[in-house]
Amino acid sequence: MIKSKYFILLFTILTLLNISTTFANKYKYTVTYTKTVTSICPPKSTRIPKKLKTSCPLKPTTTPKASKTPKYTTPKKLKTSCPLKPTTTPKTPKYTTPKKLKTSYLPKSTSTPPIKCGSNNKCPDNSCCSKDGLCGNDVSFCGVGCQPNFGRCFPFSTDATCGATTNTTCPSNDCCSQTGFCGSTSQHCVPNCQVGYGFCGTFNDGLDVISTCTIKNSIALTYDDGPRAVTNILLDKLKSNNIKATFFVNGNLGVNGSCIYDNAETLQRAFAEGHQIAAHTWSHPNLGLISKEEIIYQIDYLEVAFKKILGTVPKYFRPPFGTGVNVVALREELKKRGYKVILWDIDTRDWASASVKDSMDLFMKGISDGSTHISLSHDRIESTSKELAEFEISFSLKKSFKPMTVADCIGDSKDNWYHNPPKFGKRDDTWQCTKEDLHEVPKI
Repeated sequence: MIKSKYFILLFTILTLLNISTTFANKYKYTVTYTKTVTSICPPKSTRIPKKLKTSCPLKPTTTPKASKTPKYTTPKKLKTSCPLKPTTTPKTPKYTTPKKLKTSYLPKSTSTPPIKCGSNNKCPDNSCCSKDGLCGNDVSFCGVGCQPNFGRCFPFSTDATCGATTNTTCPSNDCCSQTGFCGSTSQHCVPNCQVGYGFCGTFNDGLDVISTCTIKNSIALTYDDGPRAVTNILLDKLKSNNIKATFFVNGNLGVNGSCIYDNAETLQRAFAEGHQIAAHTWSHPNLGLISKEEIIYQIDYLEVAFKKILGTVPKYFRPPFGTGVNVVALREELKKRGYKVILWDIDTRDWASASVKDSMDLFMKGISDGSTHISLSHDRIESTSKELAEFEISFSLKKSFKPMTVADCIGDSKDNWYHNPPKFGKRDDTWQCTKEDLHEVPKI
C-alpha cells in the first residue's frame, strides 16, 4: 500500500516536471523565433532583393566599403581628366615635324609667284628670264623674247654638247667650252667659255679641282665604276707591268655584280697591291641635279662601305659624269670633308659603247701632244679590263710616259691619300646592297 503511494507521488512529480520543461521550451523557442523574425526577416515589401533593385544607384554611398574603395572613385577621375590629355601632352609636336620635313623635299609649288628678273637682277639656278621679266625653265620663259643678259635662253643639253651650234646650255652649272662641250675643267670654263650657255669663270673657295698631272712625263690611268669581277683581270695586267692606277669606286649601280660588298676582296686586293682607291659616290647620280641632302647621302653611304672594307676613307673624289663641280652645295661638302676633286683631260669614251679600236684612237690622240694627262676609262667594261687597259699601258710606255696614280702624278705623298691607316674588315651580315639604298633621286 505504502509502495503504491510512493509510486503515485513519484509519477506525479515526474509528470509536473515534464509539463514544466515542455512549457519552458515552448516559450523559449517562441521568444527566439520572435526575435529572429523581427531582426532578420523583415516584411516582404522591404526585403533586400527589392531594395537592391530600387537602390542600386545609391549603393556606393550606402555601402561603407564600396564608398571607400578606389574602384568607384578612380573611373570618375579618369573620365574627368581624359579630355585634358590631348592639350597637355608634350608629344603632340612630334606629329607636326614630319609634315614640315616632307614639304622641304617637294618641288616648288606651281602657285609660288615666279622670281622677277631684269634691271640687273639675274635669275638664280641658271633659269631663264622671260620677255615679261620672270624666271623659269619652260618654253614660255626660255623661248621667244627671253632675255639672255639675265638668265639662260636655251634648253638644257642632253648629250653634253652645248653652245651656239646646238642652241643648248649645260646643266649642273657646268661650263660650255669653246668647242661646244659641257664640263667643269679649266679648258671648259676659262678662258674661252661660251657665255650664256653655262657657267663661266672659276671659284676661289679653296677646293682643289684637278684635271691633269703636274709631274713631267706622267700619265695617270684611272678606272671608274668598279670594282667588278672583271677588275681582277685588269689588276693582273697592272701587276705584270708593275704599274699603279687609280680606281674611282661606286657602291651600288643597281645591276648584278655591281655591289661593292660583293667585290670587297677585289677592292682589298687593289688596295694591298698599291693602287689608289678613290670615291665616286654610292650610286652614280648626276650631282648637279639632286638636293643637298642627297649629295650628303651619296658621299656618306660610300664612306661607310670604305670603313667596313678598308678601315679608312679616301681623300680623292670624282663626280659622276664629271658634272656638278660648280654647284655650291657640292663644293662646300667636299671642301668640308677634305676631298680633292679629280676630273680628266683624255676620255676614251668606252662608257659610250665605243669600240675598243675607237677608244684606242682617242687615247693615242689625247697623249700625242706630249703633255701630262689624266685618262678616263671604266674597269666595269669587260673589253676595257681585257684589252684597252693593256694598250694604254704599252702605248704610254712607248711614248716615254710613266703611267701612275693620280696622287703620284700631282706629287702628293701617300700619307695624304686616306684619312687614316687601313685596317681590312671581315665580312658580316651588313655587307650587302639593297634596292632601297639606290634611292629615288629627287631633282632640284
